[in-house]
This record gives sequence, C-alpha cells and structure tokens, in this order.
Amino acid sequence: MAATPDGKGYWLVASDGGIFTFGDATYAGSGVSANIGSPVAGISRNSVGGYWMVTTTGSTVDFQPGSSPVVNSAPTPVSSAPAPTGGQIAGGSSGATWDSFGVTSDASATFPNLPYHEITQPAPASAGYSFLLTQNSNSNAPVRWNPCAPINYQVNLGYAPSNGLALIQQSLAEISNATGIQFNYQGTTTQLPTLERNSVVQGPNGPEWAPVLIAWEPANATDYLPGGNVIGMGGSSAAFTGTRWTYVTGEAAFSSTYAATAGQETSLVLHELGHVMGMGHVNDPTQVMNPVDNFNAPTTYGRGDLTGLAHLGLAAGCIATPTP
Repeated sequence: MAATPDGKGYWLVASDGGIFTFGDATYAGSGVSANIGSPVAGISRNSVGGYWMVTTTGSTVDFQPGSSPVVNSAPTPVSSAPAPTGGQIAGGSSGATWDSFGVTSDASATFPNLPYHEITQPAPASAGYSFLLTQNSNSNAPVRWNPCAPINYQVNLGYAPSNGLALIQQSLAEISNATGIQFNYQGTTTQLPTLERNSVVQGPNGPEWAPVLIAWEPANATDYLPGGNVIGMGGSSAAFTGTRWTYVTGEAAFSSTYAATAGQETSLVLHELGHVMGMGHVNDPTQVMNPVDNFNAPTTYGRGDLTGLAHLGLAAGCIATPTP
C-alpha cells in the first residue's frame, strides 16, 4: 500500500500487480497488462503522481500517469561464496548496508573440543569491544551465531511498555544492519527467561533449537533477572559442532520494576540484545556495551560496538549450525 503524493488517498496493490484506488487516488495504470513475471511484494509512490512496484524477485515496475508501465529486471545478486573483506556490503533482505570494519572470515578455522572460555571482565576503552565467550582459553576467536541462518525469536510483552515490541524490533534492525544477520519473529509467548530454560523444543518436524526469548519482567520474578541494581540480563547458549562452539538460542530480560527513561529503555534493549549476539562489556561510556548506565547511555551502537558486531556477523563467514 502507498499513500498518494498529497496524502489524501492511497493505492493498494494485489500480488498480480492490480491496483485498487481509495480516496482521491487517481488510476495510474495496472500491472496486469505488463509482463511482471513474479508476484508483487510492495508499492511506493514516486514524485510525479505515479508509483513504483517491486516483485518478490527484485524486479521493479515504474508507472507514470498517462504512460505505459516500464518493467526493470532484478539486479544480479552478489555471490556469497567469498567472505567480505571490507567496504560497504549489501545487508541481505533488509536493504541496508553494513561495514565489515576489515574483518575477514574465520569460517574455515577448526578448534579442539575444549570448554569455551567465558570473559568476565570488561575490556578497556582502548579495546573498543569484547566478547562474552571465546572458543577456548587459548583462543581469541569469539563464539558466534551462524550469520547465514535467520535467528528465530519470541517476545513476552506481558510486562512491557506500550512500545516494547517496537523497541525490540528497532534494536534487532540495528543489529541486522551491523552484522547482515536476519531475524525471524515468531510471535508472543507467556514464557519468561529462566536459567533452566530448555535449549531444544519440539517442532513440527522434530527437535529444533528454541527461539531467542525476549521479555520484560519484574525483579526476582524468575532466577534470570536478579534484584538490586541489575536492570537487564542477556546471553546465549552454545553447542559444539565438531569444529567450533556456535550459539543456538538465547534470552534477554529487561526490568519492568525499574523506572527507566525512554533513552535508558532504548539503550538497555540494545545492550542486552548485544549480549545475545555474543558481545561483552567495555569500559567506555560512549558505547552501548558499557556495563553501567549513568543516565547518559547512548541510544545507538557506537563505533566500538559496531566493530565487535562485525566480528560476529557475515564478515566473519558462514559456519555450521549444530543439530539439536
């Protein structure tokens, strides 16, 4: 659906390119008479009183008032075989771009079946970022998600602010723009994060990894979010593939008891979802992953945050997802 240029009407497009007009929208042609070749996925007005349509394969259709429609073929996709080494790279279906910050792929690396190493201390500001886990105590390689598979997530909005879902999805969009990783919303749930949550659930085709669970909850409602000064918690569980540890599910909880400002709430959601991705703390108040909120926390990821996220995304290369 697209509003008309004056905002007093709108066009509604069907999957075959047929147009329905509402309000003062004028009829500017129909895709039915053009060889579109695939279903229409969206519509947007242009500056001359017509509209653009885009199909599920990426081709576009340009409608100008009084003119025949022009069908433009889909762009040739970029090969996903080589790992990106720098510059601006297309960010998947989000249409955004992400910066690899010079990160190169470690996808071919193999690691011994040793316990992963947990980093418990924040990195100094000079480091810019840190990770929650590395592959083992002798390795600096972070534990990460397979960036070439979408991450499923569910939300519990029972204790959430009115804009809770929007905050979550805006934060995930920032992460997607920074990493190239896509997220798949699987609706709401009544579950709250707990330390004993099962990593595996029964899906329609057998066992599968549980979706990431994201929720607001009162302090001490479960064993996941303690009371006191802790207003958020986040992290993920890893499984060994035979060559490396890989994240498979996660949880994030935000305190509904704490009276956060709008800016604090935004920063808190970004911070805990950063932990879900595998980011650790850094002692730098200009970064979202700073562990302490002194009422001046940033509301968007800083350069250090983004560099760390690049190490956890497509720039680092596709890896195998363990079998549940």
